[in-house]
Amino acid sequence: MSTQANQAPASKLPGLGLCFLLAVLSVALSRWPLLQQVIPLSPLMLAIGLGALLGNLAPLPTVLKPGLTFALKKLLRLGIILLGFKISLLQVQSLGWQSLLLLTVCVTACFGFTVWLGKMLGLSPKLSLLLASGTSICGASAIVATDAVIEADEADTAYALATITLFGTLGMLAYPLLQLVLKLTPQAYALWTGASLHEVGQVVAAGFAHGEETGKLASLVKMARVIFLIPVAIGLLVWSLRGQAEQTGQKHKLDWKKIPIPWFVFGFLAVIGFNSLQILPPALTNALVELDMWLLTMSMAALGLETHLDKLRATGLKPLWLGLASSLLISLLALGLIAILA
Repeated sequence: MSTQANQAPASKLPGLGLCFLLAVLSVALSRWPLLQQVIPLSPLMLAIGLGALLGNLAPLPTVLKPGLTFALKKLLRLGIILLGFKISLLQVQSLGWQSLLLLTVCVTACFGFTVWLGKMLGLSPKLSLLLASGTSICGASAIVATDAVIEADEADTAYALATITLFGTLGMLAYPLLQLVLKLTPQAYALWTGASLHEVGQVVAAGFAHGEETGKLASLVKMARVIFLIPVAIGLLVWSLRGQAEQTGQKHKLDWKKIPIPWFVFGFLAVIGFNSLQILPPALTNALVELDMWLLTMSMAALGLETHLDKLRATGLKPLWLGLASSLLISLLALGLIAILA
């Protein structure tokens, strides 16, 4: 009995070790000055790219499987929980009701539009949901959180992450140039950037391109969007369970007592509340944020290793058109609402 217990954790070490090595390489590349100047990519996106490259060169040894599964399940959920250390309720409250209303409208409209258009294009519901959460909320973090709830195919998750990275990067490059033409106030530009760009790193790059204070405000707006992960994750859980009930012919017999509660979502909310109390010293909070980045990067490396490019090719270009349409929608909608509420 004790021998089996000792072997179980050890069986995860090869896969986790490979994920850690890919995470180290991804973090190093993300901090490489030359890459930051050309096209700044987050460690998460680099990890999935490196993992996919390695995973498709040759079949992976079966000895890696337990560790990869552990990274995709346990480490991913812990990483989502620790995201809460980036947010405090006081920061969100400081934005004011106009900004929060704008975020609510943008997230809701973009999410609904993306799901609807994905259905019109004939894409799988789970792929559409991944793109919807990634575009409307917070890029890669939202996609992996959504995947943890609906358990989408690895190929769909990888495609959604690639699509979000592509259009978020294009937006990051375009926004500072468009600001030269639009001539928005610093506050309006920060709100537009934080409310519509996908990744935190993209918001930071585009925001700070027009000043220190603009960058800080854009980052704050962006982190407020992350809170929408909570209601979306809970809603997706109910959607997933109803779909399972319909498939088994029990459309009206959903047993709410047997619902697998997404504790990581409530953990994320609890950490936000705890972080809002400002009990921990800033150095410890920063260390937990750094730990969170490593956990999520290792999870993305595992996802990349489990992704098969032949499945991505079979999906075609429709997800790219959906990503483009939803990215344009949230950008134009945010800009229009800023003009109304300003």
